[in-house]
Amino acid sequence: MKELHGIDRQSKLLDLHFDKVASLYVGSFSAKIIKKIELVYLLSLLPKKLDGKLVLDIGCGSGYYIRELLKRNPQGITGVDRSRSMIEQVPSDDRVKTICGDFLSTKSDGFYDFILALGVLEFCQDSQSFLKNISFWSDKIAQVIFLYPPDTLASRIYQTYHRSHGIKINTSLSRQIDDWAHSENWNLAKKHRIHPFAQIELYVRGK
Repeated sequence: MKELHGIDRQSKLLDLHFDKVASLYVGSFSAKIIKKIELVYLLSLLPKKLDGKLVLDIGCGSGYYIRELLKRNPQGITGVDRSRSMIEQVPSDDRVKTICGDFLSTKSDGFYDFILALGVLEFCQDSQSFLKNISFWSDKIAQVIFLYPPDTLASRIYQTYHRSHGIKINTSLSRQIDDWAHSENWNLAKKHRIHPFAQIELYVRGK
């Protein structure tokens, strides 16, 4: 058997981990509380109506945010996730399309008005390529929302938890996102700290 190294090994561990926890991902009491708090902040950054808009959810998981965004009547939502077990739980709806695969190796199928990268970028071992790829999927005037763990004590606990499963977590994303935004003409519009583990940021393109 070929030995896996670096990014390949990390990818394999991610696949195994999220396939294993797919049915429990938002099922536990603590996960539900955290997701509901994050959802409040997410919805505050989005229009109350998404009529005629296309939304891309990168690392969509089991479709938790997709279920909520459908209530705002978007034209369409595309969910991308590398875990087939997760993708299979995404709600069935004529407006929803799913792609099972790695966002880094997935070619854009169109241009989106809103792009969500919620709790996914920290797992990516090539965050710079991930960020650059976002621009290929976005409309000329688009918005992207990141949710990620900032470099805090609480986030290091989160990092330690995943390390115990052999998974590396990047908690040094703030500077990388800022550098990407300046180079790709994205402007920070709003940001909020969601205690204890996360930060959410809205970037607008072309303004």
